[in-house]
Order: sequence, then structure tokens, then C-alpha cells
Amino acid sequence: MVDNSKLLNRLYNLRGEDSVVLRQLDDDNEVALKLKKKNEDEKKELESKINGLKSDSKKLNTQAEKLTTLLGKSKAEDFAFLNEKLGLDFNPAEVLNRLNNGLPGELEKIDEDLGKGEERLKVVRNDLNSAVSQIDELALRKAEAIENQVKLNEIFKLALEGSSTITRDSVTSLLAKFDFDENEQREAAKLMMFPEDGLYEFDKKYVAPAVVKEPVKEEPEVKEEPEKEESSDNGYLSDSQEEAPLVLENNEAALNVPKAEEVKEEPVKEEKVKTEKVTREDVERYMEEVGLNPADFNNIDLNNVVSKFDSEVLKKNVEYVKSQNINFDIFVDNVEFLTDKELVEKMEALVNVGKDPFDIYLNPNVLLKYDLEELKQAINILTDSGLDPKKVPLMAF
Repeated sequence: MVDNSKLLNRLYNLRGEDSVVLRQLDDDNEVALKLKKKNEDEKKELESKINGLKSDSKKLNTQAEKLTTLLGKSKAEDFAFLNEKLGLDFNPAEVLNRLNNGLPGELEKIDEDLGKGEERLKVVRNDLNSAVSQIDELALRKAEAIENQVKLNEIFKLALEGSSTITRDSVTSLLAKFDFDENEQREAAKLMMFPEDGLYEFDKKYVAPAVVKEPVKEEPEVKEEPEKEESSDNGYLSDSQEEAPLVLENNEAALNVPKAEEVKEEPVKEEKVKTEKVTREDVERYMEEVGLNPADFNNIDLNNVVSKFDSEVLKKNVEYVKSQNINFDIFVDNVEFLTDKELVEKMEALVNVGKDPFDIYLNPNVLLKYDLEELKQAINILTDSGLDPKKVPLMAF
């Protein structure tokens, strides 16, 4: 028999920022980032060492060849007078003999070290690719987990409002993604559909546990430059994005917009903001005009499109994807592509090196992972390494 109290405690945990699912994903991501950094550092060190060994080998061969050419036709008697007057003991034949005896061993040692270094580099590169792939996978899993959390909160909201629109399947199918067993799924569905049987009472008494966070040192300079707080290079959603579902669920603005009296000194700028404001309805209407169905997108994604909307960019991206016979699902699963100003150029860069558009559709992470210049650099690195970008899986980019 399912313990409803334990079940609801578990469900309420999944609703909040201290969700065990999100925390585990964050922990796994931190481990993967550390592994990536470790392998990047070792890769750099190995590449430097290998280049040094190759340079040493080349210098030894070049200088040995020059010395052999210079002394090959010389004899000791050619330098007898110089040796006598200066007290030298220079013998070309002896020098060449020492060169011929010592050079092969030194070159062999370099080749041995070079072989070990290159073998280790292969291992490190594989480990690095695995770490990068894991980070990409965790980013996707976290995005999915956040989306599922939003859906769970929406179900609870409807349940606590006494809505009759909740279905058993909507609850059980969602909870299956959180690894609830069938008994727990059915019991949770009952609580959502009939909240008077225990949900109302539990919700009144429930107090979310405090979220323990590491103390952050105050840095005034950072506070004066809020744009730095929005940057992130680890492939994860920022804190502000994680909190977005709670704001967007009520269709409220996520930004702290100044009140009218605060911008009286700049009436021109205020008027510009008013004239350029795009509504959700405007975006949905435009999406329909270019062949997209707004109903396929969730509320969070649509609001993100509104905040970054550019009609020319959206039209350009949709038309190019359509020209490549790529399913529009790529936009539903990756709403960022609707507002990515470099999307077409990045896809063309991959098509130009032989990548099939369908392959890009199946592996869109590469378009999220890089901006245009970074993608071109990644392709150049593969080419310079003697690899054919067409034959390298997109997951390894």
C-alpha cells in the first residue's frame, strides 16, 4: 500500500528548486566539467610535449646530415698543422664514428617517447569527447527535467483549484518520467483528481525545507554589471531561466521594468520601447504565417521567442530548414533555433563539409554548442588533424 504522506513529500520535492532530480543532474554536471577540464589540460600538455619531441627528432636528423656532409670527405691529416699549433685533437673520422653510434639510440628513445605520448593522447581525447558528450546529454536531461517540473506544477495548480480537466493518463505518464512505479502513479492520480481526499490538507501543512546554498561573496563590481551574471559556458540553463517557469506560468514579465516616472528624463527611449513591443499574439500569428503551429510549443518556449523575436531571423531560419526537408520538430525541441541569428550559416557550414541535413536534425546539439566562429574553428581543427569532417560523427564535434 502506498503511503500518501511519503508520496506527497516526494512529489512536492520534485516541484521545487531543491528537487532531487535537478540536484543530481547538477552534481553529475559538475563532475563532468571537472573531468573535461582535467582532460583539456592534459591534452594541451601532451600536444606540447609531442610537438617538442618531433622538433627534436627533426633537428637531430638535419644537423647530423649537415655534419656528415661537412666531415665525410675530411681526414685527420687535413687538420694536422692546426692540431699541432693549437694543441687540438680533432679527428673527423672519430667524430663521425661517435655520431653514427650515438644518433640511432637517441632517435629511438625519442620515437619511443613519441609513441607513448601519442597513445596517451588518443586516450585523453576519447575521455575528453566522452566528458563533452556527457555534458551535452546532461544539459538536455536538465532541460527536460525542468520542463517536466513545469508540467507537474501545472497539474498541482489545477488540482488545488479543483479543476476537473485533470486526467489519469496525464498524471501517470508524467510521473513515469520521474521513475514512480505504477502503484504510486495511480495513487498520485487519485490525489490530483480528488484533492479533497488528502491533497488540500497536505498542501496547507506543507513547509518546503530550506535550500542550503554555499555563501557567495559580495562583489560590488559584478552587481554593477548584471550582464555578466547572465553568461554561462557550461551548456546549462542559468538560474534566471530555471526560475522562469514560475514567472511565465502567470504570464508576468520576468524583467524588472522601470516605472514610468523613473524614465521621465528619457521620453524618447520610453516611446521607442512602446512602439517596438511585440505581443505573444503577434508572434503566434507570424509563426502561423511561416508554417509553424504555435500549439506545438509550450508556454515557456513561446515566451522566450517573444523576448527575442526578430521576424526576419525567424523567417530566414524556417525557410532554410524547410528547404533542407528537415522536420519542423527541430524547432519544437530546440526553440532557440527560431531566434538564432547564425543558425543558417552554421547549418550551411556543416552541409558544406558533407554532413547530411537529416544527420543535423538528429544531432542538433552541435548547433547549440557552438557559435559560427567556434564551429568553423572546430571544422578546421579536424581538417588540420588529417580527419575528414564528413566522416566524424557530429556527437564528436
